[in-house]
Amino acid sequence: GIPLIKGKLAEHAACILMKFLYAARMARFGLLRAITSLACQLTRWTQECDRKLHRMMRYIHTSKHLRMIGYVGDTLNKVTPHLFADSDLAGCTETQQSTSGLHLCIRGSKTCLPIEGQSKRQSCVSHSRPEAEIVAADFGLRLSGLPALDLWHVLLPHKLALIFHKDNHAMIRVIK
Repeated sequence: GIPLIKGKLAEHAACILMKFLYAARMARFGLLRAITSLACQLTRWTQECDRKLHRMMRYIHTSKHLRMIGYVGDTLNKVTPHLFADSDLAGCTETQQSTSGLHLCIRGSKTCLPIEGQSKRQSCVSHSRPEAEIVAADFGLRLSGLPALDLWHVLLPHKLALIFHKDNHAMIRVIK
């Protein structure tokens, strides 16, 4: 094969990406997948990685006004954890694997507080959108939903609920 040329930012990429990762975990969950995807390339950083990092930096610079906000206006007994899980079908062009994403927040009529967001490439290759959505639902419930219920049980033992949101009607029918 053709030898890959090391990128100019190879020595500094880890530092740059970790700073972005910290900021994304605090205020921009939507950037997590792009950052971690580039971080997987740190040991084999190429000029193409330089280009992708530059493109991501331009996007972040032009979208600084986009960030998560949270507000709390309800008492603890009027709020409930909400879990959103979603996937893309065959999102990775190289492996055809989907990516699962989740967003956990606390919501009430006057409250919306983001708690956690994660994104991870699925370990299987799904053959349909509902299959990828089931894998994403499992990812969300295992990693965030069930642990949230444990915490919720400590905070409000008389109100044990988790509202789980899905947008794929075929997957919902399969689950039912």
